[in-house]
Amino acid sequence: MTAPRTAQQGLVPLADRFRYLQLLRMAMVAPILLTSGIDPTESTLSRGYTWAICAAYLVLTLPTVRAWRLARTSAISIFGGSLLLDGVFLGLMTYGSGGLTSPLRYLVLLHVVSVTLCASFRTGLKLAVWHCILIGSAFQLETTHVIHAATASDTTDLVTNIVAVLLVTAATASFGAVNERELRRRNYDLHALSAFAFALETVSSPEDVAEALVEAVVDSTGCTRIVMAAAPTGELTALAGHEVAPVPSDLLPGGDDLIAQAMRSRSTLRVRNVDADLDPWLAAALPGATNLVVMPLYSEAGPLGVLVFEHGTGSSARIERRVVEVVEQFVSQTALALQNAWLLAQVRGLAATDSLTGIANRRTFDSELVRELSRADRSGSALALVIVDIDHFKQHNDAYGHQEGDRTLQRVAAVLQEGGRATDTVARYGGEEFVVLLPGSDAVTAHLKAERYRQQIENLLDHPGVTASFGVACYPQHGGDGNALIEAADGALYESKRAGRNRVSMAWRPVALQGMESVPATEAG
Repeated sequence: MTAPRTAQQGLVPLADRFRYLQLLRMAMVAPILLTSGIDPTESTLSRGYTWAICAAYLVLTLPTVRAWRLARTSAISIFGGSLLLDGVFLGLMTYGSGGLTSPLRYLVLLHVVSVTLCASFRTGLKLAVWHCILIGSAFQLETTHVIHAATASDTTDLVTNIVAVLLVTAATASFGAVNERELRRRNYDLHALSAFAFALETVSSPEDVAEALVEAVVDSTGCTRIVMAAAPTGELTALAGHEVAPVPSDLLPGGDDLIAQAMRSRSTLRVRNVDADLDPWLAAALPGATNLVVMPLYSEAGPLGVLVFEHGTGSSARIERRVVEVVEQFVSQTALALQNAWLLAQVRGLAATDSLTGIANRRTFDSELVRELSRADRSGSALALVIVDIDHFKQHNDAYGHQEGDRTLQRVAAVLQEGGRATDTVARYGGEEFVVLLPGSDAVTAHLKAERYRQQIENLLDHPGVTASFGVACYPQHGGDGNALIEAADGALYESKRAGRNRVSMAWRPVALQGMESVPATEAG
């Protein structure tokens, strides 16, 4: 998939402009042919000459219909040249049929109005100047007796024609400029929406979705300060922002009056100032902000979050309704993308975690083991693996029931998860077995961590109490690959069980660990 083109393009394709212009020429030639020769006293051109000139004019301009196939620069040059030719043709026909008082002079007005609407108001103004030059030149030639008109023209006729052309063109151009500007804005908005939709298709995490919205709003509105908060877990959290001040950790979005009001009403709010007492989080994130726009993100299920941005710093700063509508479209698309991102994150989480204990599952552990082994090879860092087995778990289940056994698994998993680092991987390996992957931990550190885990499990206050046996192995001392490392740690685990359970054993005991094996406080049956 490729990104949509966002460059500004002409509102009317060149091909259509050439076709419309050719139809206009035919419409101008028709009355000239119909009126030629009706009153010979009012014309200096015979019917034959008039028809010949019209035929030559159409023959010269007809090929320009295909000029749009050329390069854009060449096509525009041909388009402009044909307009100059139109002016010469109309000037010749006008003077040949009676001079500045000829009825055909109205074709000049038709021409400038049509071109102004078809091309642009700038082109129309340039064309009007060209017609005025031709009218003035013809009048000058007439007054110097170089050419002769059937009806003599005076200065009043000259001024009247020039003023009429300029006024009509100016009026048409003013209306055309307004319409053209609005059309270009709408065209830009459509391109922006298209580009934003494409950007959402390329991201999958909630944070990336929020960042895409922030970037799109900054590009479209020119605002400098913006923040977006969403509620993936039911509590609003700031996901993305631009020039947002650090917010104290004890302040959370959602309790603020403006945010709550916008999410409750599902409508856009525009406020002049932020009250720090009512909206402490907003006041901290956007200090001194004025002219804020607060837009809620919501779906059929309810509110999802909120977007807040500052659109101006002046006391009289205003935001166009068109801009608000565009940002609302951004927000609407973001709400759907955000829901999909959360759903995808949940699906990935379910696929990567054990449903009973909430820690990583066997599949996730296998992937992390491959990744950490590769990292250890590249960096030469240490890596340790701990296998944990709850002692006499079958008897525990038989004595207290499987529901209590499930709660025991959850308690042990919580001890392992809470006692580890963010870089550690704690996973349920199967049944009552757990594994802990310790990047950067050598044999001594891994043994000490395993012993601390053992003591925490043994000292759990919840009844019934349990103990666990541990096996520790290090890479590459005890295994050169993942399977060998797991086998070494598993062997150490069984050594702990054979030695009486509720203890930590190393797959291989370096000198530094002599005498460090734990001795259980009580012998586990």
